[in-house]
Amino acid sequence: MDLFGMNPGKVVAEYSAEFEKMFLDHLKRAHPFSRVMAKNVYNEYINDKHHIHMNSTRWLTLTEFVKYLGREGKCKVDETEKGWFITLIHRDPMQEIDDEKKLKRTEAEREENERHNLEIDLQVARARKYARTEEGPTEATELVKSGEAPLVLSLKPGQAGDPEPSQAAGRVLRCAKPTEASPEDVKQLVDSLGIRELVDLRSSEELAEDPADSPLRQRAAMVQHSRDWLSRQSLALRLVSKEQSRQVLLREVNQGGLLLLYKILVDGSQPEIAIVLRLITKALEQQQPVLLFCKAGKDRTGVIAALLLLVAGANEEEVVADYARSDDFHA
Repeated sequence: MDLFGMNPGKVVAEYSAEFEKMFLDHLKRAHPFSRVMAKNVYNEYINDKHHIHMNSTRWLTLTEFVKYLGREGKCKVDETEKGWFITLIHRDPMQEIDDEKKLKRTEAEREENERHNLEIDLQVARARKYARTEEGPTEATELVKSGEAPLVLSLKPGQAGDPEPSQAAGRVLRCAKPTEASPEDVKQLVDSLGIRELVDLRSSEELAEDPADSPLRQRAAMVQHSRDWLSRQSLALRLVSKEQSRQVLLREVNQGGLLLLYKILVDGSQPEIAIVLRLITKALEQQQPVLLFCKAGKDRTGVIAALLLLVAGANEEEVVADYARSDDFHA
């Protein structure tokens, strides 16, 4: 009684499940394929001195229990002038296992969706904290490349008097779609600028749309691809797998602008950013200029270029000015 008083719902549920199991087990043994009166089956069932009493379950009457079996698809039930008749519905054991797995999978997806919602809320909250400016949120705009000229990241030399300049011009360049570079562009990049390594930041989906080798790829000694990261599509798919959560992300980014988007991307892609920086560092240690590119040459390459400039000792004004040069090649 103390247990029942503490959690009556759980006790009733356990008795109900046990009653249902024992009733159906008896029906399966005694009348596996017959249409029989429910009352007769119940009378046979209660002859077992170890049976669970119906008054301990959530069903007040046999009629209510029979209707439940019909609704759940466990028995075919029909009412006649003589009373209720039931026929056991035989289910494939493998189907039952599949149904149970499906139920568990659905529950797991629901829990995963909740975790994703929480994660994106935390990401947005952290990003918005740093994205607030006196002028208000930055307006997001669609970027379209208007020409084939590469976007060049020119790291300015250190100030006169510095013992060892921390920045060197022309060591890292950024551009958009080098696979569409003309022969003249390739000659300038490879012969004049000495490009030997390409760092490709495009996603696997973007690479699939551009499978053919370009003249630049053929002449570059090394081609490195980063993993899927820092793209709006792949970020949404990686952080939030459900449409509802993606809408939350897109809505917040739409309100917060590019500054908010970049903050979220950097927070959520630190391991991938580290990989790209190591690729660039390795090439620079070998005195090899690097060409950094993605699809549009502004968002992903812009973030990496900004980080490189900051590491090299550039001030914020120089970083902003370099990023703003992208507008010269986009409409």
